[in-house]
Amino acid sequence: MGNSEWRAIREKWVACIGQQHLKPYSGDSLGPELPQDDLEAQMKIALVDVECKISLGTVQQLADIESRYQAAYIEANQAALNEARKKARDVLAKAERIIAGE
Repeated sequence: MGNSEWRAIREKWVACIGQQHLKPYSGDSLGPELPQDDLEAQMKIALVDVECKISLGTVQQLADIESRYQAAYIEANQAALNEARKKARDVLAKAERIIAGE
């Protein structure tokens, strides 16, 4: 969320919902403020929110940012991740043997 790309995506979304006189729920959220006890109003606001996110491609853009961070993390930590996967498989295999009564 500290990424300038993320902030730019959020600013476009804030502008889009703002055109319908809506505000974001909190400082960094990607959800609009919702009235507490008015289900009909909540549904209308949710529709505006989703329409903005679809028209702006918000979800895909945020997923692209996250995937870049994940790919960099995987590249930097591949050996440790492989070791963790091996340990998880070993634990699973042992559990399966115990369940099978071996």
